[in-house]
Amino acid sequence: VSEGAQDSITYEAAEQRFLKGNFEDAAKDFNKYLAQFPNGIYRLNATFYMAECDFRNKDYDNALSGYEKIAAEPRNLYTEKSLLKAASIYYSKKNYDAAAPLYLKLEQNADLRENVLAAQHGLLRCYSLTGKHNEAITYAQKLINADKVPNEVVAEAHLVYGRASMINADYATAKREFTTIMKQSGAVAAESRYNLALIEYTMKNYKSSQTKCFDVINQVPSYDFWIAKSFLLLADNYLALSDTFQAKHTLQSLIENYEKSPDDPEDVKAEAEIKYKELIDREQEKMKKPEETETETDLSKEIKN
Repeated sequence: VSEGAQDSITYEAAEQRFLKGNFEDAAKDFNKYLAQFPNGIYRLNATFYMAECDFRNKDYDNALSGYEKIAAEPRNLYTEKSLLKAASIYYSKKNYDAAAPLYLKLEQNADLRENVLAAQHGLLRCYSLTGKHNEAITYAQKLINADKVPNEVVAEAHLVYGRASMINADYATAKREFTTIMKQSGAVAAESRYNLALIEYTMKNYKSSQTKCFDVINQVPSYDFWIAKSFLLLADNYLALSDTFQAKHTLQSLIENYEKSPDDPEDVKAEAEIKYKELIDREQEKMKKPEETETETDLSKEIKN
């Protein structure tokens, strides 16, 4: 049997196992093929399918290694799939700095429109999560202005655009983006309503901020985390308006009735407890001051006498 025929036979045996869904044994066979024929005719095919086997077997580190090998090769049949899979593995590992260049390369090289959109969506998220807000805005605009983008992706793009604009202190743009999606259902709408209230508070429009806090609290369906955040912001508004009584009772109610969920990005209850303690400490300080002043006055009189 010639070397070329042996190359083909060894590869085809592994491929047959893959096509039958026997991914564990297929991975071993592809690995054996690559060890025997490192420059074989089906080297790219075997590398890609071995990565696919590893991915299906949840061996993501080895899958990533295979996909990256394919992505580093000159453009080929498996480039798009490998770039998308490698980027998604890095993203799932929360290694956004490693995922972003792969998504960028995918955007630049993809023929399939769905892969271009997947790359842009990935970049939107990576840039947002790594604090590259201007880059996040660029990809938000691309997705908002593109054709046939799923509604949930467009809503996410508006949300990221609004968040980034808030951080850049571009409140007019942030308000526009949040207002665009505040009438939708879901957590995106709840966050948008909360951010509109926060913008009003930041701009010292405390009464308007209060009204918008109640928009979140009364939203149907409700979202506990954003309701809790709104109560916290409501307390800040009361304090800004010198209504200490309402601020204290709002915080007290939040502490007594809200329990942190494992999915919450922040511990709102702990923050409320800190604010409540600061408020009580401040009140106690105020109560002590008149007594101290009175004592000082009495001492002065005694000294004069």
